Amino acid sequence: MGIFDALKSAFSRGGGEFPTVTIGADFWENSVEVSNNIDQLARALRDMTNPMLQSLYDVVIPAIKENFAAEGRPKWPQLASITVEIRGNAHPILRRTGALYQAATNPSNFQVTKTSLTQTKIPIYYGVYHMTGTSVMPARPFTTLTPEDHAKIGKIFEVWVAEQIEKKGKFRRQ
Repeated sequence: MGIFDALKSAFSRGGGEFPTVTIGADFWENSVEVSNNIDQLARALRDMTNPMLQSLYDVVIPAIKENFAAEGRPKWPQLASITVEIRGNAHPILRRTGALYQAATNPSNFQVTKTSLTQTKIPIYYGVYHMTGTSVMPARPFTTLTPEDHAKIGKIFEVWVAEQIEKKGKFRRQ
């Protein structure tokens, strides 16, 4: 006697019925549709170009501009007295000609791919010295992102993923 026969015999002795499982006619069609939606969602989530670009324009570039305006977040060290004497003023720090600011905030100096956002170049040779400092000059990092900036980027991705789940996965939030 097979397992199903044994189960049926056990149910009939107890006065019960053998449990019946019925899969509706549309089960296969629906499962294929759900599977296809999951595949579309997985493909969509592999290309994060749009939230990367939105992060660049809505958070990263404004954060760099804010770093220059605030003279650092946290504050940069003040200029050396000899530098102030040569320049004729102490402020704004790192904005004597505006070339570094323009280069640091120019979107063409960033590379956006499906999975990353990178500042690929700052075509002003002395930019790296301001970022890292030297033996005689303190670092004044101008591309630093604050925890609040990171949170804003996280929110951009959170919203984007939710949109992809709804659009590509065709899953609705309850």
